[in-house]
Amino acid sequence: MSRSIRVLDDYIEQKLYELRTTTVGRVERVNPNGTYDIQPLVLTMERGDEDGEPLPLLIEVPAIVQKVKIDGVSKTIEPDYEKGDKVVISFCERDIENALQGRLSLPQDFRRHSLNDPILIGGLA
Repeated sequence: MSRSIRVLDDYIEQKLYELRTTTVGRVERVNPNGTYDIQPLVLTMERGDEDGEPLPLLIEVPAIVQKVKIDGVSKTIEPDYEKGDKVVISFCERDIENALQGRLSLPQDFRRHSLNDPILIGGLA
């Protein structure tokens, strides 16, 4: 394999290490506005790093609510996580600031799968 191909492979590998998709976290705080502060539990690591590092605390993470119909009556099932609960967090593909306000608009930032755009998608037993 040529040196230039190895350099490109190393670059791609490093970028993949930085990609955030879904991870497991622990609820550290339940906020009055219905969001959660969550500590990701899986360490991050750079290529060649054997120890890893904790990801930062994720602040005011919104949680998915479920709208269901029970016996013909529409209900909203809201999450009720507590400090210490294990949860699954997904990182949105683009900046979600405007979307969380219900506005259709371009993202405010060019970030992708960022730690700044998490959503709590469920709990773990």
